[in-house]
Amino acid sequence: RAAAPQLAAIGLAAGLASGLLGIGGGTIVTPALALASPLPQAAVLGTSLLAMLPPSAAALVAHRRLGNVDARMGAALAVGTALGSALGSSVAVDAPRGALELMFMGGMLFLSYRTFRTVRR
Repeated sequence: RAAAPQLAAIGLAAGLASGLLGIGGGTIVTPALALASPLPQAAVLGTSLLAMLPPSAAALVAHRRLGNVDARMGAALAVGTALGSALGSSVAVDAPRGALELMFMGGMLFLSYRTFRTVRR
C-alpha cells in the first residue's frame, strides 16, 4: 500500500491541476497511483474516479461562482460521460493484463500531441 503522505501529495497535485486546468484524475492520479501502489489497473481506475469526486465538486462551485459554467452543455456532457463510463468500466474489468495501461498511454500521447499542436508560437 502507498503511504498516506504520498497519497496526499498525489491528491494535492491532482487538486491543483483540477482547479487550474480542469484535469487531474486521469492525467495525474491514475498514473501516480499505478506507480505508488500495488493495485491492479482496474482498481487504480476505480480508486482514481472516487478520489476525484470532491475536487471536481469544489472546482465546479468555484467556476460556477465566476460564471464559467454552461449548465446546458455540462448536462449534455454528463449524460454522455455517464453512459460512456458505465460501458468503459464494464470493459475495463475484463481487459487483459497490460491492455488498460497501453490504452491509457495511447490516449495521453494523443492528447499531448493535440495540445502541443494548438499552442501558438
